[in-house]
Amino acid sequence: MYSRHFSLADQSNSNEFVKYQQLKDENTHLKKTLELQQQTEKDYNEQIHTLQLRIKELEDWNGDTIEIQNKVIFFIVRTIKSSLLLKRIIQISIY
Repeated sequence: MYSRHFSLADQSNSNEFVKYQQLKDENTHLKKTLELQQQTEKDYNEQIHTLQLRIKELEDWNGDTIEIQNKVIFFIVRTIKSSLLLKRIIQISIY
């Protein structure tokens, strides 16, 4: 009778060990999954930051380009107006 009781205790310990091992394996798997997700998130955040810096750089460059274009257009318009005014003055002088 004692050996049967000992056998049930061994079986119970064996079942508990198997459950423990399964939980330990699952925990290890979850830790690795979490680490991978954290690394992926870190990589994405770095890529987002790099892209945000590039966007800012392009917006600054584009803003400078637009400012230069506006200055050129203003100069051309002023030159045309001066030319038209000069032409008008010449026409008035001739008559």
